[in-house]
Amino acid sequence: MELTEPVKSHYESDNPGTKANLARILLQGKLGGTGRLLILPVDQGVEHGPARSFAPNPPAYDPHYHYQLAIDAGLSAYAAPLGFLEAGADTFAGRVPTILKLNNANSMSRFKENASQAVTANVKDALRLGCSAIGYTIYPGSDAAYDQMRDIAEMACEAKSYGLAVVIWSYPRGGNLSREGETAIDISAYAAQIAAQLGAHIIKVKPPTAHLELAAAKKVYEDHDIDISTPAARIRHVVQSAFNGRRIVVFSGGDAACLQLRLKDMDDDAVRRAARILKPITQDRDVAFIMNDRPDLAAELDCDGVHVGEEDMPYAEARRRLGPDRIVGVTCGASRDRAITAAEAGADYVAFGAYFPSTTKAARHHADPELIRDWSETTVVPCCAIGGITQQNCGPLVEAGADFLAVIGAIWAHPKGPRAAVAEFNEVFARYGRAYRTP
Repeated sequence: MELTEPVKSHYESDNPGTKANLARILLQGKLGGTGRLLILPVDQGVEHGPARSFAPNPPAYDPHYHYQLAIDAGLSAYAAPLGFLEAGADTFAGRVPTILKLNNANSMSRFKENASQAVTANVKDALRLGCSAIGYTIYPGSDAAYDQMRDIAEMACEAKSYGLAVVIWSYPRGGNLSREGETAIDISAYAAQIAAQLGAHIIKVKPPTAHLELAAAKKVYEDHDIDISTPAARIRHVVQSAFNGRRIVVFSGGDAACLQLRLKDMDDDAVRRAARILKPITQDRDVAFIMNDRPDLAAELDCDGVHVGEEDMPYAEARRRLGPDRIVGVTCGASRDRAITAAEAGADYVAFGAYFPSTTKAARHHADPELIRDWSETTVVPCCAIGGITQQNCGPLVEAGADFLAVIGAIWAHPKGPRAAVAEFNEVFARYGRAYRTP
């Protein structure tokens, strides 16, 4: 099936203009044509103030920086408030699909139970600026949610009449929701359903945890044995809640993508005990739990995936054991050919390295950062850099295009603890324009 076919069949009431703009977003950038997309949202200046948002990376004060970042990174679209888009609309016209964010909040507001945002632009602004879509944030659960739903319903109707697509960020908060409930699986699925019912073509939600917030929903989940045991299962359930996959759902990212259990010198029972303790802790925080080297144990223990090395079980056998829905990553050393073979076979990511001397593993290969640059510029399969990586030496790898960094010592041996260590890595990603905060 061609990429345009789901756009035609899943959005049956939309006019050719709206479908063309959806296709424009789905065909843009490095993920163009894959059915996946990455949106760069930049409204931190309004949300958190300029210094907090841009001082760690001063070029980001310039609105042109964000347009160029979206283009250079090969992203699907760039979403921003009116001022930022106006400041670069002529220079970057036609170079990247844009999404005009119609409402915004700021950190000086006292709203809590009635969390809301101010409308700061309109549909005609989006038309004037050549945008492909409008964007709007709603807070299901807020005491102000009904007003937000009324406003976006009216604006979505207008936008569609002009051939624009509609993107809704559906982030539960406020009202009687607990902090934990904001990302609970029943609430996240509910938020996706509300956005779909309001007419969204693209829905942005946060990755759900296994927590169940509503007592009535908890009973249904238990009575019908709805699988929410893993991040992958919860993601599938949220997509199912968006009209059974007939609407595009985009999930926000987090600080850590996964935790890999690597116990080389332990017997299988010890690995099992460690996995049974760590897996629920990891998954409850919406972080994938990956087994190192052992697809058999990954399948037995219901892990989110496995990472296989050069001397471990072949990718095809690992995939057979884990099935199509779990993560399988492959170590490729310094070999682009090995990475291409793994990617073409269906690997979810490839890992290159070692890049620096490591105290945890003797390096068989020494990779060059240019390997990452070449890979990120010519493929859409994510890549991970491994081997002796620290906050001080990872900059060239991030700049070259590494999607992930595999780190042990620089996290667990950090003098201020792992939280501070992760924050420092995030600062490096932000410095090179690779860390995007959600509206």
